[in-house]
Amino acid sequence: MKFGTRSKDVPVYSGNDYIRNLKKGETTIRFLQECEDWVMYREHYSMENRSFPCTNDRATCPGCTDPNERVSRSSRKYAANVLVRPSDMHVVIKMPITVVNLFQNRSERNDGTITNRDYVIFKSGDGLDTEYDVENGDKYEADTSDVKLLDIETMLVDAFESANDVSVDDQSPKVKAEDDIPPSKPQSQSASKDAEEEVVITEADLRKMDLFELSRVVSEAELAMPTNVKTADELVNYILAELAS
Repeated sequence: MKFGTRSKDVPVYSGNDYIRNLKKGETTIRFLQECEDWVMYREHYSMENRSFPCTNDRATCPGCTDPNERVSRSSRKYAANVLVRPSDMHVVIKMPITVVNLFQNRSERNDGTITNRDYVIFKSGDGLDTEYDVENGDKYEADTSDVKLLDIETMLVDAFESANDVSVDDQSPKVKAEDDIPPSKPQSQSASKDAEEEVVITEADLRKMDLFELSRVVSEAELAMPTNVKTADELVNYILAELAS
């Protein structure tokens, strides 16, 4: 079973790492992978506010089939290997589509690369008011050839098994020690504030909203705001199509 839509040969995985959220404030990173090599997946949140990847099978995924609408909803995420400056700690971070679009634009303007400089990611606000911005660092050479990429697909499997207490291989219950979830994991991994504030909205609710209200839904769903949409109905159609993809 695979969760990501693409992945390069990244065979090294320590087994004691996890995909990390962007923290509030400033985070300075050096990407070890180009945008085209990032792994896209969809993410659910359990009722215990633990994130886990969607299996992309709506008939069997424990997130998609959950009777609670908040759990059954999923958002698109992108995972990438980075070095966190100035410590050079090697981790995998996950980013919403809004941040991904910022870096894809910078890659296009920089001859198709984002790995030749540091970047500062700014995160502020909570829930519907969460905002991101990106600032370029100076371009400079950095030898990262000896850095072996962490296996994002294996991390996704681990996150799925930990959140659902099952083994992906046989779907049987997974024996779990009390300290199965390392205490070093940040609170955002097990109790996301954004997830706690997530609001379930039906299509009927969307059809009653104006463009301003719909733009907040786009932000909350971590979608890119389309530039060719002129009416509220067109924006609703866009939101429904993106969430269904």
